[in-house]
Amino acid sequence: MAENLIHINNWFSKYEIDRAEQLHYSVFDTLKSTPTTTTSYDLDNEKIKKTNTSIIVPLNLVVRSTINFDIKPWDEDTDIDAMEQAVRSIKFDGLVWGQSKRVPYAFGIVKLQMTCVIEDDKIATDLIEDKIYELDQYVQSVDIPCIHRI
Repeated sequence: MAENLIHINNWFSKYEIDRAEQLHYSVFDTLKSTPTTTTSYDLDNEKIKKTNTSIIVPLNLVVRSTINFDIKPWDEDTDIDAMEQAVRSIKFDGLVWGQSKRVPYAFGIVKLQMTCVIEDDKIATDLIEDKIYELDQYVQSVDIPCIHRI
């Protein structure tokens, strides 16, 4: 495949092209015919393949996201501290509440901005948002301005 590109042939020798294809594109190994004689080049490639497979360690990555919630109360008389405590009382496996702050919104109303970290495999944002909406004595609306993958 790479041999058909003229600019690559100008920069790399045939040996370097074949070596790059074998190291980085395992598909090319299955498509090429295998030589009947072994050379030092083939022995080098076998050593590289053995060392590469011994280095590869499967990782159990936990995908996490940081979510910012804008939680708006019904009016300026709503107790923001009680609303924050009610939201923090929402507990799920894979949910950790972070910082919060009060931000002036409009006409004397203060909205609550809260941050949480979730594990994406265990919990969805819709579930948290629905639980916050169930606090209807405090919460008028909930927005998610941003989600960051960690």
